[in-house]
Amino acid sequence: MSLGRPKNFSREEVLEKAMPVFWKHGFADTSLQDLERATCVNKSGLYTEFRDKEDLFVACLRHYLESQEKRGLLTKEPLGWKNVETFLKNGLSTRVSSRDVFPSTPCGSSLSFRMRLMGS
Repeated sequence: MSLGRPKNFSREEVLEKAMPVFWKHGFADTSLQDLERATCVNKSGLYTEFRDKEDLFVACLRHYLESQEKRGLLTKEPLGWKNVETFLKNGLSTRVSSRDVFPSTPCGSSLSFRMRLMGS
């Protein structure tokens, strides 16, 4: 007896497709519908793989850093929003632009990225 349909997507593929959506719109302005469209995975599939939008966002950040071989602050235990905040504050305090941190994205300065992330 089957317990449901098998997953027809990879976690890595979802992260790769979701990253640009978050970078373009920021966390607060990215809707679940945006993520469904970009990843071609429905809401049920996303919630099966990730607890919520925040979990997907943090997984995207972690995936980006790991793919760039920069584990940095986001993978420090305990994992969570405190790490994201520290990561962004460090970028601001050293005047690193988000183009340096996320070079493939046109998201402007660290400050504008942080403001979009926090929904300001």
